[in-house]
Amino acid sequence: MRTRFRLAPGLAPLCCVSTLLLAACAHSAPGPTEDQDTDGPRTTTPPIQLTYNLGRDLAPAWRTDGSGLVYAFQRPGPDDLDGCLAELPPGGGTRRIEKCPLEDLGQDSVNLLGTPAISAGGRLAWVQARSAPGRVSPASAEIRVGGLTVGDGGTIVRTLPYLAQSGSVHTTISHLHWLGESALMYVGDEVQYLSPCQQCKLDTLVIGREI
Repeated sequence: MRTRFRLAPGLAPLCCVSTLLLAACAHSAPGPTEDQDTDGPRTTTPPIQLTYNLGRDLAPAWRTDGSGLVYAFQRPGPDDLDGCLAELPPGGGTRRIEKCPLEDLGQDSVNLLGTPAISAGGRLAWVQARSAPGRVSPASAEIRVGGLTVGDGGTIVRTLPYLAQSGSVHTTISHLHWLGESALMYVGDEVQYLSPCQQCKLDTLVIGREI
C-alpha cells in the first residue's frame, strides 16, 4: 500500500521527557508527474493532495514562517528504494529542492533519509538509515544535523539504536522538532517486527516509548 500526505494535524504520544542538546555546528486519477513543472496542488477538493509523486510521501514538517514544507519521499518503482528529502511550496506543486543519500554510489544498499525538521534559522535535522537489500532492520542509523542543500551530509549527533537514561532502548525516532537552534525534541521509539505465521510477511510495529 502506498501512502501520500495531506494537510492534517500531527499526533505525538506523551510520556517521559528527554532532549538532545546540539553544539552550534489509493491514488487519485493519473496526472502529471513531479518531474514536470507544476504550480499548485495535484487536487483542489479536500482532502487536498499537495504532491504529484506516485510513490510515498512521508513526515511533512512546516518551516516556522509557513513558507514551505520539508518532507521525505520515495519514487515509485522497484529499482531504487532509497529515500530522499525535499522542500515543497506551501501550496503544493513542484519540489523546490531534493536532498538524496550520497553514500550509495554503487546502489548496493538501501539508504533512507527521513523524519526531517527545520529550524527558524534553517538548520535541518533528519534520520539517516542504511541496510542491505532485503534486510528487514537497518544495519545502521543516526540523527544528523546540517543543511537542506544538496551534498550536505550533515553531522552525526546521535547514533541509533541507543539505551536511554530510563533504561528503554530507542531503536529509532519520530516527531522530530527543534527547540530554538540548539536542541531537538523527539519521540524515542521501539521497533518490533512481527509475523502472524511462518510464511507471512513481517509487519513493523513502532512503539513510542518516551519524549
